[in-house]
Amino acid sequence: MIDFQYVPYGNAQGVPPATVTCQHGPEECKGNAAEACGVNQTGYDFIKYMPFVQCIDTKGQAAFAITDDTVSDCAKQAGLDGADILDCYKGPRGDKLIAQAAKDTPDHGYVPYTTVNGQELPGGDYTKVVAQVCKEYTGAAPSWCSKMQNVCWNN
Repeated sequence: MIDFQYVPYGNAQGVPPATVTCQHGPEECKGNAAEACGVNQTGYDFIKYMPFVQCIDTKGQAAFAITDDTVSDCAKQAGLDGADILDCYKGPRGDKLIAQAAKDTPDHGYVPYTTVNGQELPGGDYTKVVAQVCKEYTGAAPSWCSKMQNVCWNN
């Protein structure tokens, strides 16, 4: 029913190996790279990587302090390999993943930028993504669609 893609790039500028500058500074760039590494480690399975992303956003980027301990703790909570993520985001694998994230990020005026079926979510309200997916789904909608009209992706 849904093919969800999270791209940790936001309003960053630049592509590795050149310097990447993030809207909220170097800590956001570190968080983006760690998230990209976590996403990649799961084989792009959003059910597996979203707990890691949410933890990084809550514990690290919200405080603008991405530490090795934060990355390791979030990886452990999400059942991911923290040592691999640390190695990735500090090295060339992380650079390659951020370069891909830059390529995968469409032109946009704000973040989070959310699309459904290639179209910007009406009003840009990402909290309505589930409702919009249910509305546009052409198959027999699951019963939970009627209960999920205003669910935010991170609840």
